[in-house]
Amino acid sequence: MTSRGKHLLMAFSGDLVLHTHMRMNGSWHLYRPGERWRRPARDMRLLVATAPYVAVGFTIPVAEFLSGRGLQRHKDLAALGPDLLDPRCDREEVLRRVRAHGRDAIGDVLLNQRVMSGIGNVLKSETLFMSGVDPFAAAGTLPDAVLARMIDVARELLTANVLDRSRTLSPAIGRRTTRSLDPNVKLWVYGRGGKPCRKWV
Repeated sequence: MTSRGKHLLMAFSGDLVLHTHMRMNGSWHLYRPGERWRRPARDMRLLVATAPYVAVGFTIPVAEFLSGRGLQRHKDLAALGPDLLDPRCDREEVLRRVRAHGRDAIGDVLLNQRVMSGIGNVLKSETLFMSGVDPFAAAGTLPDAVLARMIDVARELLTANVLDRSRTLSPAIGRRTTRSLDPNVKLWVYGRGGKPCRKWV
């Protein structure tokens, strides 16, 4: 299983790849054979079974099998900007793409998957807060140093929220951007409209 931005790619034997995208509601769950599912079976769209695990895709709106050639020609995948989780991601290329959208609000630019891929609403909000950037500021008004720091923060948050593949199977703890040990204090600002700001240290 690999990712390109928000697209998940599961390689099978031969020249076959399952391409999925969760949009807003889809999710993959990993279970041991015979383990009870946390979602109802009626929501299951995909099931991939191996000896040690069963991967169940719930309410996944985009699911298609592609050949290697089809993967290379896929219009949505080909249009993606640099993947912030890719260790080879070129920050200068991301900056160039951000500057090309100088009139757009930086919050919108962060969500534009053609500029950089991988950021959704949660990490957009958290990245902007942690970078001290107004989401409505035009991207072109921000100094390069601020943009570079913001991209670094986004990469750090994305990386920190990827499950450690070396661990044994355990349920995901969910998104976290704070360092608080309190399980109720996972995010700085997302979903906190009308509530007081948490203290940034």
